Amino acid sequence: MAETAEFQRLRAAFSSYAISISIADLDREDEPIIYANEGFVALTGYAVEEVIGRNCRFLQRGEQDPEARARLRAMLDNPDILTARAVMQNARKDGTPFENYVFMHQLPTRNGRNLAFASQFDVTRALASLSHDKIALSYPRELAGPLANYRGLRKSAAETKLRSVQLAAETLRTITNARLRHL
Repeated sequence: MAETAEFQRLRAAFSSYAISISIADLDREDEPIIYANEGFVALTGYAVEEVIGRNCRFLQRGEQDPEARARLRAMLDNPDILTARAVMQNARKDGTPFENYVFMHQLPTRNGRNLAFASQFDVTRALASLSHDKIALSYPRELAGPLANYRGLRKSAAETKLRSVQLAAETLRTITNARLRHL
């Protein structure tokens, strides 16, 4: 498929971002990835040539949260739902698992194509910190004081990391929308 000038401008804009970005073509069967930047390569370990033409499901490993999958699928299937977010269990090319915070946004183009923009963030450590808090709650009562302080600090740090990721995704969406208006 020949690239339009519009898509070439998108490619040029997204190639400068350090954040992992991919674009899928919603009009083609199985919604293949048609673009991935170097941030995506750094996050997943896959070369661009290895991901183009594949559905992003190839990254999924293990049990997936059915609600998370349903949110993403609803956005992909319904042009009235412009954005969706979910944490998916993914694996890098070397098999290393990671928790992938996926932010997706529909990108209708001037020529009528329907694309999906996705940014991905590794939130494994932040989620592990939150899970650690749940485990710590089962410790004996005599450890409750010191653990409460530790849990509070870890939970605060993990929540701050997740808020930062969410803010980065929202900022990227705003920048993307602004750039698309000028295409």
